[in-house]
Amino acid sequence: MKLGIMNHPAENVFSEIKWAAENGFDFLDLTLEPPSAYVDKLNPKEIKDALAKFKLGVVGHTAYYFPIGSPIAALRDASVNEIIKCLEFFKQVGGKIVNIHPDFNQPGFFPQEDKIKFNIQSLSKIVDAAKKMGIAIMVENLNSRTYELNEFFMAIPELKFHFDLGHANLKPGECDFEKILKKFSERLVHVHFSDNKGGYNDLHIPLGTGTVEWKEAIATLKEIDYNGTLTLEVFSHDRDYLVLSKEKVKNYWLDLK
Repeated sequence: MKLGIMNHPAENVFSEIKWAAENGFDFLDLTLEPPSAYVDKLNPKEIKDALAKFKLGVVGHTAYYFPIGSPIAALRDASVNEIIKCLEFFKQVGGKIVNIHPDFNQPGFFPQEDKIKFNIQSLSKIVDAAKKMGIAIMVENLNSRTYELNEFFMAIPELKFHFDLGHANLKPGECDFEKILKKFSERLVHVHFSDNKGGYNDLHIPLGTGTVEWKEAIATLKEIDYNGTLTLEVFSHDRDYLVLSKEKVKNYWLDLK
C-alpha cells in the first residue's frame, strides 16, 4: 500500500510536494482547484519535474463542485470541458488515474432517475476523453448511495471506483463502508481517509479525532485484498497530526494479519 497526501488548493503546490516527500509520503493526490492549484495557474512540466525530483507518484483529483449533473445541459457541457482540461494537464504530469465527483445538488423535485441520467451523460463523455489519453476515470462516493453508484457502473463499464471513508460516515449518503467496499471491490482503485463527526460536515480532521471507524475500514480493505493508493485527506493547521495519521495507518495495516 502507498500513502499520499492531497495538496491544499490555497497553498503553493511546490511547497506541498516538498513537504510530502520530506515527511515520508509516497505520492501527491494532486487536486486541480482554485485559487492556487488550477490549470490556469500551474505549468505541468514544472509539476512533473518537481514530482520526479522528490520521487513522488501522482494521483489526479478534480474539484467536487463541478455541476456534471445539472439539469441545464450547457452547464453540464461546460463542466465536462473544464474537466477535460484537467485531464490534459494530468496526462502531461504523468497521472494515470483521475477522480470525478458525482453531482446530486439538484432541487429535490427532480426525479432521482433524471439526476442519475445527467451524471451518466457527463461521466460517459469524460471517460471517453480520458481513454484516448491513457487515463482511467474513477467516481468517488460523495453524497451518493450504493444504488446510484451501481447505476453508474452498469452504464459505463470502464468506470473505476474511488472510495472516500470520510464521506461514508456522512449524511445523506449511505453510511455503510463495509457494504460499499465489498460491493464494488473489483472497481476499487483508490481510497481517501479522513475523520469527521458524522452528520453533514466533512471536517477532514486527523484520524482518531472523530467518529470514523478507520481501523475497521482497514480490516475490510485487507479482507478484499486492496493494496493500492491511500490518500490522507487531512487538512489540519498543525501538520504533525497528518504525520501521526500516517503512522497510525501504517502501524495498524502491519499489525493486521
